[in-house]
Amino acid sequence: MEKNFCWLLVLSILLTFVACSSKTSSQKSEEEIRAEVKAEMEAEAKLKEELKAQMKAEMEAEQKKQEGEKSDQESKEEKAVGPVNTAIKNYHGEGMERLSKVTAEYKYDNPNNREDVLETLAIFGEVTNVRIGYIRLGTEGNYTLLQEFDALKDTELTIPRSKSNEDMITVAFYDKGLKEHIFAFTVEKDHYLSDKTPDKQELAASLEEKYKAATAYQDKSDLVLQFIGLSEKEFESSSIFNKFTEQIDDFDDSKYYQVENEPLGYSFILTKGYDNPNDVSIHKIHITPNEDYSAIKEDAKCSFFGVDFDMAIYQARYNLKTPKDNIFIELVESYERAGELGAINVSVVRK
Repeated sequence: MEKNFCWLLVLSILLTFVACSSKTSSQKSEEEIRAEVKAEMEAEAKLKEELKAQMKAEMEAEQKKQEGEKSDQESKEEKAVGPVNTAIKNYHGEGMERLSKVTAEYKYDNPNNREDVLETLAIFGEVTNVRIGYIRLGTEGNYTLLQEFDALKDTELTIPRSKSNEDMITVAFYDKGLKEHIFAFTVEKDHYLSDKTPDKQELAASLEEKYKAATAYQDKSDLVLQFIGLSEKEFESSSIFNKFTEQIDDFDDSKYYQVENEPLGYSFILTKGYDNPNDVSIHKIHITPNEDYSAIKEDAKCSFFGVDFDMAIYQARYNLKTPKDNIFIELVESYERAGELGAINVSVVRK
């Protein structure tokens, strides 16, 4: 009995120990889990802080880089001494090292004096639609295109001209604001265009935002295009215009049609060409607003090739759309109102 009691006592102690041991083991596991979760949360928070600090450092580094590049650009601009966005005749001052060299081709015949004079035009900036031409002074309508460039940027253009006071070379182009500039090279300053074209002209670097708006008027380009190429008989027998008169040009005795108020508010001059004596066809159309244009209601006005006569000349040049490769469209600035569109010339390109 005593032995059994001792055995039971030992067994009870062992069971108690096992139970306590099991409880302690369970408590430690929960504590360990809590500790692990806490450690993971702390590690995640630390990682977020590290990533945040890294992103901040990268942003600061990028900002410093951009500031450095801007500073470098400003430094380069400061070092780039000389004119900016300017065109100057026969310039030899600071900034010439920035200009590339281009010499205009000499294609015109000058029997009077072939000993040429070389003049220059320094272009600081970018210009487009560059046209170099020859004019024989004292005559009319004899302009000859010598050479064209789609664009020139930071260029010294060398212009050969003769010593004859009857000859003139012109250089015309548009700046980035689509404003036209003309330079004249002659013996004497007071000849023809030369007294109206300053030796130094400022160039616009961009087009003003207000000039980028397109026309809202109805397009009538097809009305104009259907005239081009019509023979004399085809035009006169058509019902396109009910009222027109045939006129004779006082200068060269050429014939043209004068059309008024078709469509209302516009005048058309249709010039007949004589490429083939047996086929007199219309090769040029001159469009102008007539005296009634200002009275036309907004919803009755129309546009031609993306252009209307309410546009400034610069806006018209920006919005002009040429329909075909063989069609040439010239936008003419108003003589009475500088900066406004005065006429639209549409013609066939002669090959």
